[in-house]
Amino acid sequence: MKQDYIIHPSMLGIKSGALWYKTGAHDMTVFDQSHPLYIDADTCSQSNVCVYYISPIWQVRPDFKVALMGDFNKWAPVSRQRFTSIVIDPTENQVRVTYQGVPNEEIYLMTYYPSWSERGQACFVNENGTGWAIITPTISTCTEID
Repeated sequence: MKQDYIIHPSMLGIKSGALWYKTGAHDMTVFDQSHPLYIDADTCSQSNVCVYYISPIWQVRPDFKVALMGDFNKWAPVSRQRFTSIVIDPTENQVRVTYQGVPNEEIYLMTYYPSWSERGQACFVNENGTGWAIITPTISTCTEID
C-alpha cells in the first residue's frame, strides 16, 4: 500500500459491526461511523498482509447485542458451508446457530458481546455432521443435533 486508508461502514453499505484483525482476535472493537477502520500503509504493506473481519452486531433485545464471529480456526470464519442457519429469537432472548462439518470435528466458535467482551466455545460436530449453538446474553453453549 502506498497510503493509509480510513474505511467507514457506510462505504461498505452497512451500519455497524464487530471488527477484528486475523492475528489479534482479542482486540475487537465496534466498527461504526464514529469508529472507522484505519489501515496504516506502513503496517499493511506488500510484505505484510493485513486481514480484517467484520461481523454484524445483532440487537436481539434492547439489553442484548451480540456478533457471531464464527469458527476462529478458518480463514473465512463465517461461511454458508459451515453455518447453515442463524435464527435471532428476541422472544427467547437468544440466537440459535446451526453448523455442519466433518463428524466429530471440533469448531472453536467465537461470539462478541459489545457490552463486555468476546467469548470462545469449543463445539463439536456430531456423527451426522451437524451441531447447534445457543447464544444468550451471558453464555454460548453447543449441543450436538441428533
